[in-house]
Amino acid sequence: MRWRGMVLLAVALLGMPPHAPACNVPVFRYALERWAPDPFEVLVVHRGPLDASQRALVTRLQEAREDLTAPVNLVLERVDLAAEPDPQRVALYEAEGAPPLPCVLVRYPRASRIETTLWSGALTATNLDRLLDSPVRRELVRRLLNGDTAVWLLVESGDPMQDEPAAALLHTELERLPTRLKLPQLTDDADDELRRSDIPYRLGFSLIRVARNDPAETLLVASLVHSEEDLPDLKKPMVFPVFGRGRVLNGLIGAGITANNIEKTAGTLIAACSCDLKALHPGFELLLVADWQGPQQVSSEGESIPIPQRKPEAVALVRGAQPEEPSPRSFSPMVLILAGGLVLVTGGWTWHLSRRSRRSP
Repeated sequence: MRWRGMVLLAVALLGMPPHAPACNVPVFRYALERWAPDPFEVLVVHRGPLDASQRALVTRLQEAREDLTAPVNLVLERVDLAAEPDPQRVALYEAEGAPPLPCVLVRYPRASRIETTLWSGALTATNLDRLLDSPVRRELVRRLLNGDTAVWLLVESGDPMQDEPAAALLHTELERLPTRLKLPQLTDDADDELRRSDIPYRLGFSLIRVARNDPAETLLVASLVHSEEDLPDLKKPMVFPVFGRGRVLNGLIGAGITANNIEKTAGTLIAACSCDLKALHPGFELLLVADWQGPQQVSSEGESIPIPQRKPEAVALVRGAQPEEPSPRSFSPMVLILAGGLVLVTGGWTWHLSRRSRRSP
Protein backbone atom coordinates (compact mmCIF):
# COMPACT_ATOMS: atom_id res chain seq x y z
CA MET A 1 0.00 0.00 0.00
CA ARG A 2 2.88 2.34 0.74
CA TRP A 3 4.33 1.73 -2.74
CA ARG A 4 0.92 2.30 -4.33
CA GLY A 5 0.42 5.59 -2.47
CA MET A 6 3.86 6.86 -3.45
CA VAL A 7 3.30 5.92 -7.08
CA LEU A 8 -0.07 7.66 -7.21
CA LEU A 9 1.42 10.77 -5.62
CA ALA A 10 4.27 10.84 -8.08
CA VAL A 11 1.91 10.35 -11.02
CA ALA A 12 -0.33 13.14 -9.78
CA LEU A 13 2.60 15.51 -9.44
CA LEU A 14 3.80 14.63 -12.90
CA GLY A 15 0.33 15.39 -14.20
CA MET A 16 1.04 19.08 -13.80
CA PRO A 17 1.41 20.79 -17.21
CA PRO A 18 5.05 20.93 -18.38
CA HIS A 19 6.59 23.94 -20.03
CA ALA A 20 6.88 22.12 -23.34
CA PRO A 21 4.76 19.44 -25.02
CA ALA A 22 6.07 15.96 -25.72
CA CYS A 23 7.12 15.33 -29.28
CA ASN A 24 5.61 12.55 -31.38
CA VAL A 25 8.95 11.12 -32.47
CA PRO A 26 8.95 7.52 -31.17
CA VAL A 27 11.49 6.40 -28.60
CA PHE A 28 13.48 4.22 -30.99
CA ARG A 29 13.92 7.03 -33.53
CA TYR A 30 14.62 9.71 -30.93
CA ALA A 31 17.31 7.44 -29.49
CA LEU A 32 18.84 6.85 -32.92
CA GLU A 33 19.08 10.55 -33.71
CA ARG A 34 19.90 12.11 -30.33
CA TRP A 35 21.17 9.72 -27.66
CA ALA A 36 24.96 9.52 -27.67
CA PRO A 37 26.18 6.01 -26.74
CA ASP A 38 27.62 5.67 -23.23
CA PRO A 39 31.30 4.67 -23.29
CA PHE A 40 32.55 1.34 -21.99
CA GLU A 41 35.54 1.41 -19.64
CA VAL A 42 38.53 -0.43 -21.09
CA LEU A 43 41.40 -0.86 -18.63
CA VAL A 44 44.85 -1.92 -19.82
CA VAL A 45 46.58 -3.33 -16.75
CA HIS A 46 50.37 -3.74 -16.79
CA ARG A 47 53.39 -3.53 -14.55
CA GLY A 48 56.12 -1.17 -15.68
CA PRO A 49 56.74 0.01 -19.25
CA LEU A 50 55.07 -1.73 -22.19
CA ASP A 51 57.19 -2.94 -25.09
CA ALA A 52 56.82 -1.48 -28.58
CA SER A 53 54.26 -4.04 -29.81
CA GLN A 54 52.15 -3.61 -26.68
CA ARG A 55 52.25 0.17 -26.97
CA ALA A 56 51.08 -0.16 -30.56
CA LEU A 57 48.03 -2.14 -29.41
CA VAL A 58 47.18 0.52 -26.83
CA THR A 59 47.54 3.17 -29.52
CA ARG A 60 45.16 1.20 -31.71
CA LEU A 61 42.52 1.29 -28.97
CA GLN A 62 42.95 5.02 -28.56
CA GLU A 63 42.76 5.66 -32.30
CA ALA A 64 39.59 3.56 -32.56
CA ARG A 65 38.00 5.75 -29.91
CA GLU A 66 39.04 8.96 -31.67
CA ASP A 67 38.14 7.86 -35.20
CA LEU A 68 36.03 10.64 -36.71
CA THR A 69 34.35 8.46 -39.31
CA ALA A 70 33.25 5.49 -37.19
CA PRO A 71 34.30 5.81 -33.54
CA VAL A 72 33.84 3.14 -30.90
CA ASN A 73 32.18 4.02 -27.60
CA LEU A 74 34.92 3.37 -25.08
CA VAL A 75 37.20 5.25 -22.72
CA LEU A 76 40.71 3.92 -22.28
CA GLU A 77 42.64 3.84 -19.03
CA ARG A 78 46.10 2.44 -18.36
CA VAL A 79 46.66 0.94 -14.92
CA ASP A 80 50.37 0.53 -14.11
CA LEU A 81 50.63 -1.67 -11.04
CA ALA A 82 54.19 -0.41 -10.52
CA ALA A 83 53.08 3.21 -10.18
CA GLU A 84 50.77 3.14 -7.11
CA PRO A 85 47.49 3.04 -9.06
CA ASP A 86 44.02 3.63 -7.68
CA PRO A 87 43.33 0.79 -5.18
CA GLN A 88 39.88 0.32 -6.67
CA ARG A 89 41.42 -0.41 -10.05
CA VAL A 90 43.80 -2.91 -8.45
CA ALA A 91 40.82 -4.58 -6.77
CA LEU A 92 39.11 -4.96 -10.16
CA TYR A 93 42.19 -6.67 -11.53
CA GLU A 94 42.47 -8.99 -8.54
CA ALA A 95 38.76 -9.83 -8.73
CA GLU A 96 39.46 -11.32 -12.16
CA GLY A 97 42.00 -13.69 -10.60
CA ALA A 98 45.04 -11.47 -11.29
CA PRO A 99 45.51 -12.72 -14.89
CA PRO A 100 48.95 -12.55 -16.56
CA LEU A 101 50.06 -9.06 -17.54
CA PRO A 102 49.51 -7.06 -19.60
CA CYS A 103 45.79 -7.68 -19.75
CA VAL A 104 42.58 -5.89 -20.70
CA LEU A 105 39.46 -5.51 -18.56
CA VAL A 106 36.18 -4.35 -20.12
CA ARG A 107 33.47 -2.85 -17.92
CA TYR A 108 30.00 -1.51 -18.63
CA PRO A 109 29.51 2.24 -18.96
CA ARG A 110 29.18 3.88 -15.57
CA ALA A 111 25.78 5.26 -16.54
CA SER A 112 24.45 1.69 -16.78
CA ARG A 113 25.09 1.11 -13.05
CA ILE A 114 26.10 -2.48 -13.84
CA GLU A 115 29.03 -3.03 -11.51
CA THR A 116 30.81 -5.93 -13.12
CA THR A 117 33.72 -6.68 -15.41
CA LEU A 118 32.10 -8.33 -18.39
CA TRP A 119 35.27 -9.52 -20.10
CA SER A 120 39.00 -9.83 -19.44
CA GLY A 121 41.84 -11.20 -21.50
CA ALA A 122 45.42 -10.80 -22.63
CA LEU A 123 46.53 -7.70 -24.51
CA THR A 124 46.82 -9.30 -27.95
CA ALA A 125 45.90 -8.28 -31.48
CA THR A 126 43.36 -11.12 -31.73
CA ASN A 127 41.60 -10.06 -28.55
CA LEU A 128 41.49 -6.43 -29.67
CA ASP A 129 39.98 -7.51 -32.99
CA ARG A 130 37.18 -9.29 -31.13
CA LEU A 131 36.78 -6.50 -28.60
CA LEU A 132 36.32 -3.74 -31.16
CA ASP A 133 34.19 -5.48 -33.76
CA SER A 134 32.38 -8.65 -34.77
CA PRO A 135 30.16 -9.86 -37.62
CA VAL A 136 26.92 -9.70 -35.62
CA ARG A 137 27.66 -6.21 -34.29
CA ARG A 138 28.42 -4.96 -37.81
CA GLU A 139 25.12 -6.39 -39.06
CA LEU A 140 23.32 -4.93 -36.07
CA VAL A 141 24.60 -1.43 -36.87
CA ARG A 142 23.72 -1.86 -40.55
CA ARG A 143 20.13 -2.77 -39.75
CA LEU A 144 19.64 0.05 -37.25
CA LEU A 145 20.98 2.58 -39.75
CA ASN A 146 18.68 1.07 -42.37
CA GLY A 147 15.68 1.99 -40.25
CA ASP A 148 14.88 -1.13 -38.23
CA THR A 149 12.78 -0.22 -35.21
CA ALA A 150 14.72 -2.78 -33.20
CA VAL A 151 16.99 -5.74 -33.85
CA TRP A 152 16.31 -8.65 -31.51
CA LEU A 153 19.41 -10.63 -30.53
CA LEU A 154 18.62 -14.22 -29.60
CA VAL A 155 21.42 -15.65 -27.47
CA GLU A 156 20.98 -19.38 -27.87
CA SER A 157 21.15 -21.75 -24.93
CA GLY A 158 22.89 -24.43 -26.97
CA ASP A 159 19.90 -26.76 -26.61
CA PRO A 160 17.95 -27.01 -29.90
CA MET A 161 14.86 -28.18 -28.00
CA GLN A 162 14.74 -24.74 -26.38
CA ASP A 163 16.31 -22.56 -29.06
CA GLU A 164 14.27 -23.61 -32.10
CA PRO A 165 10.80 -22.96 -30.58
CA ALA A 166 12.02 -19.59 -29.25
CA ALA A 167 13.38 -18.61 -32.67
CA ALA A 168 10.21 -19.75 -34.46
CA LEU A 169 8.02 -17.75 -32.09
CA LEU A 170 10.17 -14.66 -32.52
CA HIS A 171 10.11 -14.90 -36.32
CA THR A 172 6.33 -15.19 -36.30
CA GLU A 173 5.69 -12.39 -33.84
CA LEU A 174 8.22 -9.94 -35.29
CA GLU A 175 6.60 -10.34 -38.70
CA ARG A 176 3.16 -9.65 -37.20
CA LEU A 177 4.11 -6.60 -35.16
CA PRO A 178 3.86 -4.08 -38.05
CA THR A 179 0.22 -5.14 -38.51
CA ARG A 180 -0.58 -4.73 -34.81
CA LEU A 181 1.34 -1.58 -33.94
CA LYS A 182 1.28 1.89 -35.41
CA LEU A 183 3.93 4.60 -35.46
CA PRO A 184 3.03 7.98 -33.93
CA GLN A 185 1.83 10.53 -36.49
CA LEU A 186 4.44 13.22 -37.06
CA THR A 187 3.25 16.80 -37.45
CA ASP A 188 4.68 20.00 -38.90
CA ASP A 189 5.79 21.07 -35.41
CA ALA A 190 9.54 21.60 -35.12
CA ASP A 191 9.68 19.05 -32.30
CA ASP A 192 8.48 16.36 -34.71
CA GLU A 193 11.10 17.04 -37.37
CA LEU A 194 13.39 14.06 -37.92
CA ARG A 195 17.12 14.71 -38.12
CA ARG A 196 18.19 11.74 -40.27
CA SER A 197 16.29 12.00 -43.53
CA ASP A 198 18.62 9.39 -45.04
CA ILE A 199 17.10 6.74 -42.75
CA PRO A 200 13.56 5.54 -43.57
CA TYR A 201 10.93 6.25 -40.94
CA ARG A 202 9.24 2.89 -40.75
CA LEU A 203 8.06 0.11 -38.48
CA GLY A 204 10.11 -3.05 -38.82
CA PHE A 205 11.74 -5.65 -36.56
CA SER A 206 14.35 -8.27 -37.30
CA LEU A 207 16.08 -11.15 -35.53
CA ILE A 208 19.71 -12.23 -35.31
CA ARG A 209 20.63 -15.53 -33.66
CA VAL A 210 23.88 -15.62 -31.71
CA ALA A 211 25.58 -18.84 -30.64
CA ARG A 212 26.65 -18.48 -27.03
CA ASN A 213 30.03 -20.14 -27.71
CA ASP A 214 30.88 -18.24 -30.91
CA PRO A 215 34.46 -16.98 -30.32
CA ALA A 216 33.93 -14.02 -32.66
CA GLU A 217 30.98 -12.85 -30.53
CA THR A 218 32.53 -13.37 -27.09
CA LEU A 219 32.28 -9.71 -26.09
CA LEU A 220 28.74 -9.32 -27.44
CA VAL A 221 27.46 -12.40 -25.62
CA ALA A 222 29.24 -11.35 -22.43
CA SER A 223 27.72 -7.86 -22.67
CA LEU A 224 24.23 -9.35 -22.84
CA VAL A 225 24.38 -12.21 -20.36
CA HIS A 226 26.26 -10.22 -17.69
CA SER A 227 23.71 -7.41 -17.73
CA GLU A 228 21.95 -9.12 -14.79
CA GLU A 229 23.87 -11.00 -12.15
CA ASP A 230 22.01 -14.32 -12.42
CA LEU A 231 21.88 -14.59 -16.22
CA PRO A 232 25.32 -16.18 -16.82
CA ASP A 233 24.25 -19.34 -14.98
CA LEU A 234 20.95 -19.75 -16.82
CA LYS A 235 21.06 -22.25 -19.68
CA LYS A 236 18.04 -20.82 -21.45
CA PRO A 237 17.51 -18.86 -24.67
CA MET A 238 17.57 -15.11 -24.07
CA VAL A 239 16.39 -12.41 -26.45
CA PHE A 240 17.43 -8.76 -26.18
CA PRO A 241 15.88 -5.97 -28.30
CA VAL A 242 18.46 -3.42 -29.48
CA PHE A 243 17.43 0.02 -30.74
CA GLY A 244 18.73 3.55 -31.24
CA ARG A 245 22.53 3.64 -31.25
CA GLY A 246 22.95 0.21 -29.74
CA ARG A 247 20.85 0.56 -26.60
CA VAL A 248 19.55 -2.71 -25.17
CA LEU A 249 16.39 -3.35 -23.20
CA ASN A 250 16.31 -6.06 -20.53
CA GLY A 251 16.00 -9.46 -22.09
CA LEU A 252 13.18 -11.96 -22.27
CA ILE A 253 14.39 -15.21 -20.76
CA GLY A 254 13.32 -18.80 -21.46
CA ALA A 255 9.59 -19.23 -20.92
CA GLY A 256 9.34 -15.43 -20.67
CA ILE A 257 9.75 -15.27 -24.45
CA THR A 258 6.03 -14.99 -25.20
CA ALA A 259 3.94 -13.24 -27.84
CA ASN A 260 2.53 -10.92 -25.20
CA ASN A 261 5.93 -9.92 -23.82
CA ILE A 262 7.33 -9.38 -27.31
CA GLU A 263 4.45 -7.07 -28.26
CA LYS A 264 4.58 -5.15 -24.98
CA THR A 265 8.31 -4.58 -25.36
CA ALA A 266 7.93 -3.45 -28.97
CA GLY A 267 5.16 -1.09 -27.90
CA THR A 268 7.48 0.76 -25.53
CA LEU A 269 9.88 1.43 -28.40
CA ILE A 270 7.33 3.07 -30.68
CA ALA A 271 5.71 5.21 -27.98
CA ALA A 272 6.07 8.96 -28.46
CA CYS A 273 9.23 10.11 -26.71
CA SER A 274 8.18 12.17 -23.67
CA CYS A 275 11.58 13.04 -22.25
CA ASP A 276 14.98 14.08 -23.60
CA LEU A 277 16.87 12.33 -20.80
CA LYS A 278 18.20 8.90 -21.72
CA ALA A 279 18.84 8.17 -18.04
CA LEU A 280 15.09 8.10 -17.43
CA HIS A 281 14.66 5.22 -19.87
CA PRO A 282 15.66 1.62 -19.08
CA GLY A 283 18.50 -0.14 -20.86
CA PHE A 284 22.23 -0.37 -21.34
CA GLU A 285 24.66 0.07 -24.22
CA LEU A 286 26.61 -2.23 -26.51
CA LEU A 287 30.17 -1.52 -27.54
CA LEU A 288 29.92 -0.71 -31.26
CA VAL A 289 31.94 0.83 -34.06
CA ALA A 290 29.52 3.05 -35.98
CA ASP A 291 29.00 6.35 -37.76
CA TRP A 292 25.79 7.41 -36.02
CA GLN A 293 26.07 11.03 -37.15
CA GLY A 294 25.70 10.35 -40.85
CA PRO A 295 27.09 12.14 -43.93
CA GLN A 296 28.03 15.81 -43.82
CA GLN A 297 28.70 18.53 -46.36
CA VAL A 298 31.75 20.77 -46.32
CA SER A 299 31.47 24.55 -46.46
CA SER A 300 33.65 26.79 -48.62
CA GLU A 301 35.77 27.46 -45.51
CA GLY A 302 36.43 23.74 -45.16
CA GLU A 303 34.15 23.42 -42.14
CA SER A 304 31.72 20.51 -41.79
CA ILE A 305 28.07 21.50 -41.92
CA PRO A 306 24.96 19.35 -41.67
CA ILE A 307 22.96 18.42 -44.73
CA PRO A 308 19.79 20.57 -44.82
CA GLN A 309 16.79 19.00 -43.11
CA ARG A 310 13.64 18.01 -44.97
CA LYS A 311 10.05 18.05 -43.88
CA PRO A 312 8.87 15.02 -41.81
CA GLU A 313 6.35 13.90 -44.40
CA ALA A 314 9.14 13.36 -46.93
CA VAL A 315 11.47 11.46 -44.62
CA ALA A 316 10.49 7.98 -45.76
CA LEU A 317 11.19 8.84 -49.39
CA VAL A 318 14.39 10.87 -49.44
CA ARG A 319 17.92 10.65 -48.14
CA GLY A 320 20.25 13.16 -46.36
CA ALA A 321 21.41 13.61 -42.72
CA GLN A 322 21.90 15.80 -39.66
CA PRO A 323 24.45 15.41 -36.89
CA GLU A 324 23.40 15.41 -33.28
CA GLU A 325 22.77 18.80 -31.69
CA PRO A 326 21.07 20.05 -28.53
CA SER A 327 17.30 19.72 -28.56
CA PRO A 328 15.42 23.03 -28.95
CA ARG A 329 12.80 21.82 -26.45
CA SER A 330 13.20 22.34 -22.73
CA PHE A 331 11.45 21.27 -19.58
CA SER A 332 11.20 23.12 -16.29
CA PRO A 333 13.58 21.90 -13.57
CA MET A 334 10.59 20.94 -11.42
CA VAL A 335 9.24 18.62 -14.10
CA LEU A 336 12.62 16.95 -14.51
CA ILE A 337 12.98 16.55 -10.73
CA LEU A 338 9.52 15.03 -10.49
CA ALA A 339 10.23 12.74 -13.45
CA GLY A 340 13.39 11.55 -11.76
CA GLY A 341 11.46 11.02 -8.55
CA LEU A 342 8.88 8.93 -10.33
CA VAL A 343 11.61 6.75 -11.81
CA LEU A 344 13.21 6.25 -8.40
CA VAL A 345 9.89 5.49 -6.71
CA THR A 346 8.54 3.12 -9.35
CA GLY A 347 11.76 1.74 -10.75
CA GLY A 348 12.27 -1.05 -8.24
CA TRP A 349 8.63 -2.13 -8.31
CA THR A 350 8.38 -1.99 -12.10
CA TRP A 351 11.64 -3.88 -12.46
CA HIS A 352 10.41 -6.55 -10.09
CA LEU A 353 7.15 -7.03 -11.99
CA SER A 354 8.75 -6.97 -15.45
CA ARG A 355 11.51 -9.33 -14.34
CA ARG A 356 8.93 -11.82 -13.10
CA SER A 357 7.05 -11.53 -16.41
CA ARG A 358 10.19 -11.87 -18.51
CA ARG A 359 11.06 -15.13 -16.76
CA SER A 360 7.62 -16.59 -16.25
CA PRO A 361 7.75 -20.37 -15.91
